[in-house]
Amino acid sequence: MEGTIREARPADVPILEVVRRQALERDLAGEYDRSEFAGLIARSDAPLSAWIDAPDSEYLVSLVETDVTVVCYGVYDRSDAAVRGLYTAPEYRRLGCASALLDRFESTARGDGVATIEATVPRPAADFFVSRGFETRGSREWRGLSGVKLSKRIE
Repeated sequence: MEGTIREARPADVPILEVVRRQALERDLAGEYDRSEFAGLIARSDAPLSAWIDAPDSEYLVSLVETDVTVVCYGVYDRSDAAVRGLYTAPEYRRLGCASALLDRFESTARGDGVATIEATVPRPAADFFVSRGFETRGSREWRGLSGVKLSKRIE
């Protein structure tokens, strides 16, 4: 897929929210009861604007966009070396967008001298991270749902 990767700007927040809602709806519906995740879809990701505006680049919020629209975005927390979210619009899944952002986050972590990055994700997302070299480290709550904690050595 041809797309451009760039850092998110405050003006991107509305479309990022649309991508997040579409991705959550698609990914969570087969794994969890709708009553468990409906609130995640209904409300905005409140920290998103704060992450984009964070001082000293504490958070890296990157996106992939086509000539038409944003199709994927992710959040990497540099202070904790953790992927806080990675969302792809359903029609752009399996085209390399999330992998490209994860590569960017890993490169940033290496540049920061980090040896290991982590992610806590809903169960349906765990396979993607494992396919990218992450190892499962157990269960952990993800936004009120049962999730999976993963980590990857990047040295």
